[in-house]
Amino acid sequence: MRAFPFRVCVWTVIGAASVVMGCTEYKPGTDMPALKGADSGPFLSSSEGPDWSCLEQPAGPAQQLGRVGDYIVYSVQITDLSTRALILDVDVRACSLTDVDCKEPVVPVVQRPNSDGWVNLPLRNNFQGYLELKSPGELPQLFHVPDSGLRTMRDYPIVMISEDVYVALVTTLKLTPDSTLGGVAVRTFDCKDALAEGVAIKSDMVGAPWYWANGAPSTALQATDSQGLGGFVGIAPGFALSRATLPDGTEITGQTLLVRGGWMSTGFLRPPQAIALP
Repeated sequence: MRAFPFRVCVWTVIGAASVVMGCTEYKPGTDMPALKGADSGPFLSSSEGPDWSCLEQPAGPAQQLGRVGDYIVYSVQITDLSTRALILDVDVRACSLTDVDCKEPVVPVVQRPNSDGWVNLPLRNNFQGYLELKSPGELPQLFHVPDSGLRTMRDYPIVMISEDVYVALVTTLKLTPDSTLGGVAVRTFDCKDALAEGVAIKSDMVGAPWYWANGAPSTALQATDSQGLGGFVGIAPGFALSRATLPDGTEITGQTLLVRGGWMSTGFLRPPQAIALP
């Protein structure tokens, strides 16, 4: 298994104020996957094409670190989609999926990256929800943790879309900017956790589809390229189910995303069979 740029720590809570913590650390820089291509960013795609062999297997339960309900430190880095630079000026809150306005964040204090770009969030390993991200010049974002909950050593960096790129996207789609509507951007992955091309992204909500191609938004594609990125713009606020499907109609996976007006809702679409593997 290749290294992933984040850290996970198990927290055992003893009493009200005492915490014993053991960490497995993956340092940024040395463990950052190598870049492949001018617009690849911190993501890797397979040179041999997507591997869908796991779809022939039944999906099993996802592995968790520790006992159900244990605290872990979920650490992520946040980058800009176009520049690929770490975003250090970002506020992060963790929110339950049912708390649509994040009125009661599960981590009360707003979190910010440290000098190395890490945002460290103490969350329970069965957390189901999203991270609320705000940074000057970037479109505010709701990043959804996979439905299977937090895992160990399996996440890529979170990518934010700048306001300028979002305007270019809306212009490409020939839409009129409307702050009451939201957008969706998802990454697709294959059974080996590599970015997957040739995947169609569908939604149960009405919206204008787009895919990322050669470093820019495109309306010409009908499926993802090697960067596995696409989504929709102009979706009404609420809950939207995003699905990843193969050309023959085989559904790979899906995830329900909370959509807010003026925000980008994001997530990672991975085969549940791959998620269940050790």
